[in-house]
Amino acid sequence: MDVDDRSKGYVLSITDFTEQKKIEEELVRHRDHLEEMVKERTAKLQLVNDQLQREINERRLVENALKESENWYRAIFDNTGTATVILDENTTILLANAEHEKLSGYTREELEGKKCWTEFVEKEEDLGRMLNNHKLRRLNKHAAPKCYEFKFRDRNGRVKDVILTIDVIPGTKRSVASLLDITERKKAQEERQKLEERLHRAEKMEALGIMAGGVAHDLNNVLGVLGGILFQTIFLLYFVQEQFRISDKDTKDII
Repeated sequence: MDVDDRSKGYVLSITDFTEQKKIEEELVRHRDHLEEMVKERTAKLQLVNDQLQREINERRLVENALKESENWYRAIFDNTGTATVILDENTTILLANAEHEKLSGYTREELEGKKCWTEFVEKEEDLGRMLNNHKLRRLNKHAAPKCYEFKFRDRNGRVKDVILTIDVIPGTKRSVASLLDITERKKAQEERQKLEERLHRAEKMEALGIMAGGVAHDLNNVLGVLGGILFQTIFLLYFVQEQFRISDKDTKDII
């Protein structure tokens, strides 16, 4: 065999790729499954994220509404024209407005969360009655009176006449109380009563004076009549006496 005949031989090599193909196909399926899972998870996360965003927006709206409502009620609370406080169940003052600062002599910072309304009650009998009403009101809000008067002592020890109007805030154990200072009104009423009593006495004295004048006038009339009768009686007696004297004289002359 020459060289040319040797170079024309073949080498045949066969490799089985069946398992490798199966592995590749399995990897493709696994990859596709993972991608599907990722898509589903992403979709779910997106839904959750959207829901969370809606809740955040709703909460933000609610918070804004609450803040607006709080500002609105705070404006009303601060401008009621009367001293107003919010009281906790244990009688602590939670909120106080500017009018209560004027009434009590204490600032809000000194009042809120630091003072109890019981500290401002002057009389022991008022305090006992008000504490009983405070407890009763939380058991049955209709069982305790909502309006009554008591003596209020301010920071400087001045005692004021105050009308308290109080009620429980629905759904809570807290109360809202309004205090109206009627000290000057009561003083004015007392002065008016004194003036009316003085006027009544003056009218009685005037009536007595008129009565006395009438009695004096009637007495003068009676005395005038009596005086005339007396004069006539005296004159008649004098006339009779003179007649007897003249008659007696004539008798003596005849004898």
